[in-house]
Amino acid sequence: MESKIKNILWQSGDKLFKAFSNIIVMAIMAGYGPIVFGSFNFAISLSTLVTIIAAIGNDSLVIKEITSNFEERGIILGSAFTLRLIVWIITSALYLAYVYFGYFTPDQTLIATILLLYSLTSLSDVVDSEYQSQLKIQLSAIPRMGVQLIIFIVRVYLLLNHYPILIIALSYAIEGVLSFLLVSFVYRKYYQNFQKPRFNKVLFLDIFNKSKPLLAGTVATVLYMRIDQILLEKLSTPFELGQFSMVNRIGEALYFVPVAIAGSYMAKLVKSYLESKEDFNKALKQYMAVMIISGVVCACGIYVAGWLAITYYFGAAYYPAREILLIYAWCILPVAVGLANNQYFIVKNNERIVFIRYLMGFIINLALNLILIPRYGAYGAAVSTLISYVLINFVSNFMFKATLPLFKAQISGIAEIPNLMNSLLKKNFKT
Repeated sequence: MESKIKNILWQSGDKLFKAFSNIIVMAIMAGYGPIVFGSFNFAISLSTLVTIIAAIGNDSLVIKEITSNFEERGIILGSAFTLRLIVWIITSALYLAYVYFGYFTPDQTLIATILLLYSLTSLSDVVDSEYQSQLKIQLSAIPRMGVQLIIFIVRVYLLLNHYPILIIALSYAIEGVLSFLLVSFVYRKYYQNFQKPRFNKVLFLDIFNKSKPLLAGTVATVLYMRIDQILLEKLSTPFELGQFSMVNRIGEALYFVPVAIAGSYMAKLVKSYLESKEDFNKALKQYMAVMIISGVVCACGIYVAGWLAITYYFGAAYYPAREILLIYAWCILPVAVGLANNQYFIVKNNERIVFIRYLMGFIINLALNLILIPRYGAYGAAVSTLISYVLINFVSNFMFKATLPLFKAQISGIAEIPNLMNSLLKKNFKT
């Protein structure tokens, strides 16, 4: 338990620093005005698509494979990296085609092209799967945080001196390249269980076949998580896009918390599943309780901190974002539960269901956005996102036979919350 907590803290520290630095950068960049702010964040969102898709969404699958076959970790990691590299090349080519033929201005095209280099982090992050299986995520968190700190200082200097947005974009590209090189170097040089990554065709095809529904699901979920900004850019005004970009940045600031918890819990789920059904159900119930608690706490924190930041720092130009944030802040709760849902299906070897759920989410979110954005702008986009998240991650589990056990686990998780809180209080305040 102590190692797991340390692992969560290291990963949370990594993500927290990144989120904190992004908030400061966002706060300074807001001075450029809602239109420039919204345009740049739209470009960032596009490049993020490559990062997320290239990661394939198979982190939990790779953790599962390494936990089950630790002696073969070099082959597993090498095959997983090769798969990510292939997907990154294909996704980058499609991204560049969209950027160059998507009727963007020359400046927007150049900025989006430069930001593509930031997605290199998705390749080096493959080693996190092995670190997570051994609860040693600090080996990648420390070098990443070092790069982030240096680039953050440079980026703040550039923003305070009103350098062109093009130069700011270049700082993101440099961060991506340096992170890739440093994390790869530390893994090879200092990881005591290092095994040289090796390619194995049979294992590669096995991981590829298992990852296909996850990859398709990742594409679908990326689209339904970013379709709101894309449609706002097409169907609404630059002002509305700027307001939503502000809310999106604030609303996703604490997403690292459930992600860190999910990464640290995956190995435990796999081990308990291999031991007995009773152990697995117990671990899943506790996991659901933890994710629900983290989602509620983070949602409250996002809204309060965001409201204060908008009111007392960003100023009147962003006041409309406060009402949008009231809705959008709660998206983190179904997102947290959704992470647990996906890991349940991966452990059960039902990766196909993950894809189906993501596809359903995309269709629902797209339909709602097309209806609500023309009428309500950014507020409609926030409502669409929250409704689709809740339907997919909660309601749908009750509607299908294959997901009914997961719905029962969610109910058990809610009932487990008082016991979990009581256990934590006794542990921390016992005499």
